[in-house]
This record gives sequence, structure tokens and C-alpha cells, in this order.
Amino acid sequence: MDVGGELFMPLSMMAIGTALRSIGCEIVLIDAQVEHDWKDLLRQHLPGASMFGVSCLTGPSIHAVLDGIAIARSCAPEVPIVWGGYHASQSFMGIFDEGLADYVVRGAGESAVVRLVEVLTATPPSARLEALAAIPNLVFRDRDAVRGNDQTRLESIELLAPLDYTLIDVERYFRDGQRTIHCISSYGCPHACTFCAEPTQSLRRWRGLSPARVVDEMFRLVDEYQPDLISFHDPNFSSNPNRVVEIVRELRRGGRRIPILCDMRARDIVRIAQMIDLKELREVGFESIFIGLESGSDRLLKLIRKGSTAADALSACRQLDRAGIRTRTSFIHDLPDENQNDSDLTFVLLEQLGALGHNQQSHHFYTPYPMTELYGQIVASKGILERDKSQREWADTSTYWGSKVWPGRADFRRAVLRRLYALQRKFPHAIERNALPVLRLIRPNTSDTASHVTETARS
Repeated sequence: MDVGGELFMPLSMMAIGTALRSIGCEIVLIDAQVEHDWKDLLRQHLPGASMFGVSCLTGPSIHAVLDGIAIARSCAPEVPIVWGGYHASQSFMGIFDEGLADYVVRGAGESAVVRLVEVLTATPPSARLEALAAIPNLVFRDRDAVRGNDQTRLESIELLAPLDYTLIDVERYFRDGQRTIHCISSYGCPHACTFCAEPTQSLRRWRGLSPARVVDEMFRLVDEYQPDLISFHDPNFSSNPNRVVEIVRELRRGGRRIPILCDMRARDIVRIAQMIDLKELREVGFESIFIGLESGSDRLLKLIRKGSTAADALSACRQLDRAGIRTRTSFIHDLPDENQNDSDLTFVLLEQLGALGHNQQSHHFYTPYPMTELYGQIVASKGILERDKSQREWADTSTYWGSKVWPGRADFRRAVLRRLYALQRKFPHAIERNALPVLRLIRPNTSDTASHVTETARS
């Protein structure tokens, strides 16, 4: 089961399903994005299952996961529940406090889940506890205590089998006349951004497929599904700039142009541009590159350990623009400790990017994620416990409309929105109105401890 706000192929669950199929397991993958009757399907398939696995990101998709868990507890209480993915990796203590899972897998899950199935189906109960304790990345309850095994870094993804796309009905993920295939060519990220969940998810280790295998799998997907676009969902496709250059060369040798969307970092792009002409990326299919720029303030970028500067951002986007490659740039407003000068510097950069012919911008308000370094600083300064937040509270979280966990500064956000709307009128090609955040103010109700929400109009 995998859910999300936008329609994406459930790559994380496909990875787990591929690994389990390799040992002979029968897999039923229910994606609440495309299965409108997913609750009925769940009730149908739960009885007799060896386990029930769920995965989601922090945010609204948690709601469906919690609904699915409630169904499982009700109609098949004997079936073990395993929760994996980014949110579970960060919020596992709260998940166990609420009794929502029997097992949590932190970080990479393919090996852990295979071993867990083998233990649950083939190990005598008397030896099961010892066997569970030997599974890396597994968290489970041992009597009254939550026991977390060592979280290990993924050594190599070359040993993993290619994703099995027959686990899903690929055609159901094509929409609006666009045939987009989602895939992944690397795991992890070596960087230490304080707002991001990746450092604790992958322990700052990056592992990528070889350029030859990346291109071979791209050609296989094109031959099987005839996509209009291949969208890579790597946390950072450019962690190894040399690999990007070699992928370009492999694609050129293959003689096929495949439209590509991927995620890169600004400083990596600057390095790649020193190695090859960026027009070569465009020639083999790199049409759009997503870049998380976050801010135009070097002071703030240093505080959040972004590992790049505003000059890197502008240089990367200008060079890609000259190469005819669209940049999809993302910014975070109202970061903790952000002041007016930081915001002013960000809007200087936004103006410069808006003047480019191939730039698109998305804007977000800072939203914390559990166990991230930046949220840890907030927790310490406010004297609260991360485990005080329920999973439903984490579900009411969005970078577009804010978070009950951290509502931010209302006046600061109003000022940002006014400037963004003005910028959108000046650069409508770069900023779509429906891509701007909405201000939701969460205030204590004067009559009781509940909250009420007001929402600004988009005007």
C-alpha cells in the first residue's frame, strides 16, 4: 500500500515487492492513489496474509496509512503490520507509542523485509526474538521495550534486481495524455541539509547504478512502455557528477534520445558544466532539471548546511537556460532564524531567475520533519518532545499550507505571499498561481483547547 498527494508510481513498494518476489512470495500491491476502492481490496486480501506493509512520506498520505492500519487491526488482527519509508524511519518511536505497527524498517528495506518474512514464516517462536535481533534496520517491540537494531548503510544497489513494473498496472499512472515512467538510479544523498529527512534515512551515503546499467534500464522501459518522459526520483541524481557525464556519453553511444526529468544540486551542475557543454545533456534528452535552491541568502544557506551558494544557484540556472534546459527551482520561506534581509536576498534571486526563459519556480513554507536536525533545534528551543506529536498531527502537514506541528510566523508569511503574488504577475511564465503556497493560520480557540483554521484567498 502506498499513497501520496500526486500520482507517482509507488517505487518504494515496488522495490520491496521485487525483493519479496525473488524468494517466491506472492505480492498484492494496493496503491490508494489509483485504487478508489482500496479499502475493500484491503479487506479482501488481508486474511491469510503473511504480513501487511505500508509506506508513506510525512504529510497528508499518513491519513490513508492510518485508515489502512485500522482496517488491518479490525479484520485481520493476526497479520503483522510493517511500516517502512521516510516517515516511519523518522517517527518510529511515536508509531510504537500509538501501537500502530508490529515492526518498523528504517532506511533501505529490501534486505530487512526479506529476512523478516523468512523469520516470521520459518523460525520457531522460541528462536524468533534472537533472529529478529539480527536483522539490520529493523525496529520491533520486545515485551515493554522498543528494540532498534543497528541501522546500516546500503553497500551497493548493483546487487538489487531491476524494479518489477508488473507489480502495478503501468497504464493507470499515465494521465492527461502524458506517458511518464518513474524510476530510480541511486539511493541516498551525501549532504547534510538540516531541514531534510535524507541524512537520517540514508546516513549520508550515496550509492548509484553504473552508467551502463542506468541506460540499459532506460532503454528497457522505453521498449516496454513507450513513455514520453522518464522521471528519475533519485534524492540527488547528480551526487556523482562524473556519473552524469558518463550517462550522457552512454546515451549518445546508444543513439536514442529519451526525454528526462531529474533532480540535481546547483553546485553539481556548475561542476558538470566544467566537464562538458550542458547542451550535450539537452541533446540526449535532459529536458527539465529540478533544483532545490531553498534561499538566496548565503547566511541562511550556511545555517541549513545546503552546501551551495546563491551564486551557484544563479550560475547553474543561467547555464542550463542557455543550453535550452528547463529549470524547476524550489524555495523554502519562513525558515527558522530567517530574517527580513534573508528574505530580501531570496527575492533578488527570484527576480533574476524569473527573467530567464526556461525557469519555473515552486514556493513552500518551512515544514518540519521528525528527527531532522532543524526540527531538533526547534524541539530543544521550545522544550517539547518529538514523541508528543501524534501521527495524525504529522499528517496535517504540507509545505504549501503549513503545519500544526510548526505554524511559523503568520505576519512573515503574509508578507512573503504578497511579494510572491506580485512576482507572479511580473513573471507568469515562471510562477503559476496554483503553485503558490496558501497561508493557513492555526490559532488556539479561546473557548477550549481545539484549533480553528483560516485560509487566505488567492488574490
